[in-house]
Amino acid sequence: MTCTLINLSVINDLKRIRALLLPHLLEDNNDGFEEDDDDDDEQDQTQNAALIIKKMPRVRNEWLKECLLAFSPALNILVAAFDQTLVVFTTKLINDQTFFSVSYETKLQVEASERITSILCLPVASTKKHPHLPEWTCIVVGFTTGYVRLYTEDGLLLLSQIFHDDIVTQLKCHTQFPSKIRGLTEQPDELYIQYRSILVVIDGFSLHQLLKVCRDHVLKNANTSSTSPQLSYKKWGFSDQDQVFDFVPAGLVTDNRFDQLCAASMTGGYQATIRPTPPLFTRYITIGAGPYCNFYYCAELPHLTEVAFALADRLKSSLFSAVSRWIPTKQTATEDAKPKIEPETKLLSRFGFRDLRRHGEKIIVSPGLHMAALTDSFGRVVLYDISRGIAIRMFKGYRDAEIGFMQIEETEDVNSSAQFSARKAALFLVIHAPRRQLLEVWGCQQGTRVAAFNVSKSCRLIYLDHYMLGWTNTFQTLSSSKYNFKQCILLEESGEIKGLQVPFHLILSDRSNQRAHDVMILRQLRRLLKESTSDTDQFKNDYRLLIKRLISFEMKREALDVLFQSDYVNLLTMRLFLQETEDYLNSNMDTLLHDNELINLYDYCKICLRLSDIYSAVNEYIKTISTVIKKTNETNEMFSKEEFQNELSLSNTETDTYYNIFEQYHQQCEQKCYKNEKSSNTQSDTIPDKKVRFFDDVDNQKTHIPNKQPSFITFGRFLSMLKQSSSISASSTYRRQTSTSDKSGRSDTSSTRRRSSVNEKSPFYLEIKPTIDYNDFVLLGQYFFSLWFNNDNEWSDEKFQQYLQLTHLKSLDLIQLCIYALLSQQNLPKSLKTLKQLVSTLLTKTNLDENEEDEENIWFILEIFQQTQHLPLSLLVLLIIKNHLGSDEEDDVTIQLLVKRLSALLCVKNLLSVNKPTSRVNNDDEIFDEENEDNTIINLTVDNVFICYQQEYLSELIAKYLVKNQINPKWLVKPRTTNEDNESEENITDITATDQDNYEQHIRVNLSLCRQFLPHTFEPTVLLVYCCWECIQLWNKTLNDNNDLSASSASSTLFHLLLDYYDSIQISVVKQNLATLIWHMYFRSKITTLTQLIEKVGKIPKERLCYKELRMTDKELIVYLHLLIQFYDRFIESIYNPLNEIPIFNVDDAWLQQRTDSVKSSQRFLSAVLFRPNLLKPPVASTDQQSILSVIELIMEQKQVNPHLVWHHYKLIRLLYYIMYYHMKSIKPMSMFDTKGINAFFTDLHTHPLITDDVDNSVSNIRKLFFIRLLNGVFEKETPFDDNSVGGDIVSKTFEANIQRILQFSTDMLIDSEYIRRHYICLLYAYGYDEIASHEEYRINEKQSLASQLLIIAGLRLKHVIDNTTTKTTTNEKSPQIKMSYTSLELKAKLSSTLKTWLASLNGLVDYPVKSCSLFSINNILTKIFCYLPQNYSQYNLAQEMLELVRTLNTKR
Repeated sequence: MTCTLINLSVINDLKRIRALLLPHLLEDNNDGFEEDDDDDDEQDQTQNAALIIKKMPRVRNEWLKECLLAFSPALNILVAAFDQTLVVFTTKLINDQTFFSVSYETKLQVEASERITSILCLPVASTKKHPHLPEWTCIVVGFTTGYVRLYTEDGLLLLSQIFHDDIVTQLKCHTQFPSKIRGLTEQPDELYIQYRSILVVIDGFSLHQLLKVCRDHVLKNANTSSTSPQLSYKKWGFSDQDQVFDFVPAGLVTDNRFDQLCAASMTGGYQATIRPTPPLFTRYITIGAGPYCNFYYCAELPHLTEVAFALADRLKSSLFSAVSRWIPTKQTATEDAKPKIEPETKLLSRFGFRDLRRHGEKIIVSPGLHMAALTDSFGRVVLYDISRGIAIRMFKGYRDAEIGFMQIEETEDVNSSAQFSARKAALFLVIHAPRRQLLEVWGCQQGTRVAAFNVSKSCRLIYLDHYMLGWTNTFQTLSSSKYNFKQCILLEESGEIKGLQVPFHLILSDRSNQRAHDVMILRQLRRLLKESTSDTDQFKNDYRLLIKRLISFEMKREALDVLFQSDYVNLLTMRLFLQETEDYLNSNMDTLLHDNELINLYDYCKICLRLSDIYSAVNEYIKTISTVIKKTNETNEMFSKEEFQNELSLSNTETDTYYNIFEQYHQQCEQKCYKNEKSSNTQSDTIPDKKVRFFDDVDNQKTHIPNKQPSFITFGRFLSMLKQSSSISASSTYRRQTSTSDKSGRSDTSSTRRRSSVNEKSPFYLEIKPTIDYNDFVLLGQYFFSLWFNNDNEWSDEKFQQYLQLTHLKSLDLIQLCIYALLSQQNLPKSLKTLKQLVSTLLTKTNLDENEEDEENIWFILEIFQQTQHLPLSLLVLLIIKNHLGSDEEDDVTIQLLVKRLSALLCVKNLLSVNKPTSRVNNDDEIFDEENEDNTIINLTVDNVFICYQQEYLSELIAKYLVKNQINPKWLVKPRTTNEDNESEENITDITATDQDNYEQHIRVNLSLCRQFLPHTFEPTVLLVYCCWECIQLWNKTLNDNNDLSASSASSTLFHLLLDYYDSIQISVVKQNLATLIWHMYFRSKITTLTQLIEKVGKIPKERLCYKELRMTDKELIVYLHLLIQFYDRFIESIYNPLNEIPIFNVDDAWLQQRTDSVKSSQRFLSAVLFRPNLLKPPVASTDQQSILSVIELIMEQKQVNPHLVWHHYKLIRLLYYIMYYHMKSIKPMSMFDTKGINAFFTDLHTHPLITDDVDNSVSNIRKLFFIRLLNGVFEKETPFDDNSVGGDIVSKTFEANIQRILQFSTDMLIDSEYIRRHYICLLYAYGYDEIASHEEYRINEKQSLASQLLIIAGLRLKHVIDNTTTKTTTNEKSPQIKMSYTSLELKAKLSSTLKTWLASLNGLVDYPVKSCSLFSINNILTKIFCYLPQNYSQYNLAQEMLELVRTLNTKR
């Protein structure tokens, strides 16, 4: 299918058109039609024109270039104009042929001097029955006076408006297209009016609405016109270009940040400012001269400066208009007659192409607005990339050329599937070279010329770059097949209108076209395989016909690959197509081109035929063996201990150790099976079978579902996994055959077929492809060996040897497949005899094969065990290999090291797999959610652990597990005794004793097994240190994540667990250094910030400020400080512990040999690994990992702490806690220390700053005031008695302990404890706790000072009694009256003036309230005071008088 020119329509009455439009081109009067006799003027003009034509005979055929032509995109209307005459043509269908005939002609002359300069046909979208056809067509006409007028098809004037006082040079329109492929983004409809250097833009939506209103008005009122409405518009001026000949709109764009910065720097320099978000631009491209091409960007939303300038211009014009009203001029009358013309807005050029000698002539834009084509004065056609602003192609030798774009969509295949149904589009450039009389079609961007046509010299190429106005607002969802839209049409001088028909595939080159043909055939082959369900004769015939239509040999091979991947096609059918392809190549080798594709196809057919023979032979052998082997028992049993010792020749100690490891793993598997069966039974009635299974579900099923049948592999998958490896390849045979055929002129196909058969005696092996992935490799191994794994009853070495020879695989590949298939088994074997014989046979065959060294094979096998994640069977197979090899010193050391590492990892895996018994009642205290599978357990390999990491990796892993399950630290130190039962019950609640004992037993057994292989790695002190570190990290993370720390039990649980692990560490140096490291990394920064914050504010900071600085609220800070005090208590205790031994941390041998071992192994099995696929993908050891210090190393690098500095920080923390907890105001913590003490804060704990115990009296007084206020706050917030006690008479232990801590802390702060205790006793008496106060009096040595303080309290009590002694007398039941009794007046009258004055002065002496009490209590306290005071005391008489007054009151009452 080629590109063709098709006839679309014909213009009738050409002579009449010449007479109407160009009468001066007529040769005589007979060329025109008969005119009216009374029109003498026109006859005279025609006669004069005839005389001119006689002198110019060649000009009569150039009427196309003289007239202005405009086609409707729907090809239903043609408008021609010249000077003042306008002719409208409409289509008529006559005998299935479309003709354009004149329907209307007129002279448009509103003003005497105006002429028509441009016309445009603008179809308006229909809103009725036929949305794919325009409802009517608007004719837009531009004049020399600057007016633009809009008419109907019948010549009725709709609108008339002048936008600029200049000639209208061009009219253009941009609309949406029906095709979804045409536009990159949806662009608005717009009408463009071009003057010489001015561009007017009219919005399409408002124009569509206004045209609809005006047309309805004109149709209702015939013979009238509506000129009153005016169009709103935008007016741009191109000031940066000398001459503008043509323009195109390039759509709406938004610059990225880089382009925005580049544009700002280029236009405004380094001081330019940009908007925060890139604006939306309308892009215009103009061509002309100086420069010949320019790019303009107009912002849709103007900047504030632009708005300011616009307002200034508007204000300026309004001022001039106001002044002109008051000062009239002579030109006022003439100016009022002209309509007002708005000034244009100057557009600045973004960039352009400057060429002094070149100027542009015409420019067009592609439908997608991404490419533009222009013609220039040098006869070039240049293709531009609009987005990048660069010229991408140039065509030379096209003077006076006419250009256009055509976008062709791919033909839609109705029967194609969904994945191939996406339609594409191809863009072509059409060039008309009138001087060469050629019409060419070129592929964009760098395509070749796809078509060329000889055309007449005077024809015109018309490019229709718009569609219907308002189409986007009416029917956007219609199919594009209904639209009759032409992009480029060719108008001949004879009146014929032709269109281009370009196939989509012409965009491709010759070679790509051939490939496109084969791709289509391959799609049909895939569709045939998808629609067919069985291997029938009809299917074979259809597939044979399609595969014969393929051209390239590469596609033939791909077609065979597609056939092999199908599931239902028989192997005989595959062989049939392979044989036919091979016969075709043999029979036509003389005529076919001997290229690489043909040779590859020939080799492919030969190899596939050989592999099919091997595949069928292996399948037949598997079927015969499967009938002999009995079905295995499905019970999950494990090999016995006696068999394990006898088969592997182990000692009693080794047997006990290794068998315990396997037994622990087997128990974990049984527990998983039990849980899975239990969960599946509970959910089987309600939940249907899953169609989508996750990786965890598959792993869980593998643990309890044995492989009942060997894995089946189709031939296509078998072919994708293997390849041929022989000394004489098929390609060399074919090349030798073709060379002989060239010499003799004829080839012997029978000899070629005989040489290429499978039964030839040349050495032939199969190799595993290096591109195979891990899953396919395991599947292939299961396909070959899974049947032999289940053979527990019978074993035949002879049959197994025959089977290995039948596979045509090398020994190293066989043992690799066997090992991977073994490692894929989750359950341990029931018997070791079969497994031992299978591995031994493979190792023996490997040693007997030629060209294979035993040492390289052993190292390669050991590398597999280092990379595998299946630890149980890896250890078991490695023990079998060790027993088979015997005693080789070098190999034995390597294998022993690998056995030790695998055993340690398996013990760790068993320990991490032990699940904690779930709580029955309280499940909310769990810190972590239980997970079915842990990624760390899955990724445990020798390479991942011992090669890539250091010793602390396993310690951290075990510590995370212990912290996660909240393991009792005593389980890590020593075995549990009967005295520890209560403690375990407190830590793990709501768990039955049996489950708890089993859980502890599993932990202890697995941990002891780990310590047998890695004793130093799992040392109790090391594990406790890493547990502490894990706890503090999790607690710090929880502290930052939780919004309410006081309500979160998880953080508190973690910190108390940290303290438990810390207390269990037996070495004091380790405890000190660990506490120092924790203080420096997690606590010091927050305490520093909190201290500075309180010091700055002078009181407790508000919650918002606390959260801003510390990410904690005030309540959370109180809990934080309380936990820190507990940590410091243990820190100080570890410092003063007399048992301060020196710690020694050793490294196990398994870690010391990791570097040397990795280097040796990489060097020794390098040759064996080069051709092997990296199936397990081991991680590369990082050099940065070796440089990072472990936690133990960080702890041991800590210097010895300064006890005085630790104690100094402890005082500050307690001060902060009391200030925050009791909301103490106007107290700065640093004011209670001298300058030396302040400077010592927050320094490293190993430093020795100067700290003295002696402080100034001012600091001591501040401390005393602090403790007094602290005790006041305690009594305001707490009560001494226990609220839960019966009768409330028992003293609260919490209150008593708190007071004792405060008193002890006052002693630590070098404050007289007697002074603080006396204030405490005074508070007890003031709040009415006389009984508690009487007991505290015995601890006071200075009774006289206490009596002087108690005298004030007694006086306040007595004053309260005197002031509040009243009697209640009722004169009326409804109005009770309260009056002072005469007894109170008498008491005040009897008081001495000294006592009365002293009682009145007691109001401001104390800063705490004194509660009222009975006279008996006052009598008791005065009695004690009277006893404590000496007779020569100044207030002794006052005490005596008060005692007598109280006794008098007691006697009267």
